[in-house]
Amino acid sequence: MSRSNFWRVIKKKTAGEMSGVPYAIGLVNCLIYTLYGSPLISNECDNAPVMVINAIGFLLQFSFGTIYLLYAPPESKKRMRLMVGGVLVVFISTAATSMWGVEAGQKKNLVGTTGMVATVILFGSPLSDIRAVIRSKSVECMSFYFSMFAFLGSLLWLVYGGLSRDIIIMIPNFLGIPLASIQMIIYCIYKQKSRGRIEDLKLKVVPHNSSF
Repeated sequence: MSRSNFWRVIKKKTAGEMSGVPYAIGLVNCLIYTLYGSPLISNECDNAPVMVINAIGFLLQFSFGTIYLLYAPPESKKRMRLMVGGVLVVFISTAATSMWGVEAGQKKNLVGTTGMVATVILFGSPLSDIRAVIRSKSVECMSFYFSMFAFLGSLLWLVYGGLSRDIIIMIPNFLGIPLASIQMIIYCIYKQKSRGRIEDLKLKVVPHNSSF
């Protein structure tokens, strides 16, 4: 949820057809990569930027998810609660297994692999809104800024992963770039169509009013 979507939901007091999937997946993604970057998994402070940035990301995702739960329709709230419960189980299971279930040398691979899967799902999660966009021919339930920052974030993390030679960071962000690009393209296409329909309506209304 971008800041503009955030304020729009509060103003309208409804999340409409907006999907809660990105916020649920975003929570587990940030939690897992905060763990991945911590000294518990990575070598001392080698991945401190990963830990700090994802800890901040968790706070933002938590805030957005809370707003979504406050204003989402009852059925969507129920689904969101189930998803949040599910992702917390995934995180707790991953953390517990990495601490006590595998050898020290395998901790990073376990947490990193779980993080890779969560990241790819996160970048692809706004695609769940596409059906609503196509049906309503409106981009109100999509956030262009979410996709744009996902694209820029993927690009920056890809560079970071390349510089630090961390394949676990590189792979999901390499996949995130085309996923975010598709979302921005779809947004722009339907945004343009929405403007076209508005212009058509104006042209129809003007002659009607001018007869009076």
